[in-house]
Amino acid sequence: AVPDVVQRAVARVATYSTLHLYRGELFTRNVRETGELELSLFPKSAFDALPPAERERYIARLDLQEAYCRQKWDRGDTVVLAMESGKPAGILWCARTPVYVPDIGREVRPGAGECYIHDVYVHPDERGRQVAPAMLDFLARELRGRDVYRAWALIERTNVASTRAFEKAAYASVAD
Repeated sequence: AVPDVVQRAVARVATYSTLHLYRGELFTRNVRETGELELSLFPKSAFDALPPAERERYIARLDLQEAYCRQKWDRGDTVVLAMESGKPAGILWCARTPVYVPDIGREVRPGAGECYIHDVYVHPDERGRQVAPAMLDFLARELRGRDVYRAWALIERTNVASTRAFEKAAYASVAD
């Protein structure tokens, strides 16, 4: 048996979570967009062009911080924005270049023809309405035009909503 003091010390510095590695072959699946869902690429220039009050509204609704968004764009990421009835419904961040992944404490380096999807967020009011699978399908269509045919994502085992979204978009769990 491990002494109590050792268990407490380890608990303070070691946090483990089981992550699933998902792989998706980027073939479009024609996921049907529901309601008035509009999907588009959301480059940094579009974000910067928003009036300050509207930019703050986007950030608040998507539960983000401006510095976080800028950090993603500075790495050359591809961003998909979902809008529902004129409001941000979700956002997806994808990297085709090396990206640091805090969950594993290292950089992920997608190979030629690959990308790494590192953040997918859907506003709570829009969950269960196929927003994430629609964003993933939109991303697949966009990236295939750029000769990117495979995507990777790490999802925490406890994140059932993300797991379902990726599986609906035909991603397969390949490792824990």
